[in-house]
Amino acid sequence: MFWELVKIAVAASMLVGVAVWANDLSWPAMLVTMVVSLKMGWLVLLLRRRPVVTTKTKRV
Repeated sequence: MFWELVKIAVAASMLVGVAVWANDLSWPAMLVTMVVSLKMGWLVLLLRRRPVVTTKTKRV
């Protein structure tokens, strides 16, 4: 939870920095890109391949 808050704080500070630095920016495109990049971790978790569990295991 802490690192999620850090990620949001860094994203907000980047938005403020871009607002000061780039005057003629396409804000809708920038915001959509920012949201997609922040949520990409959830997509990776959903699409990752799960390990196959076999029922036949050797016991020692």
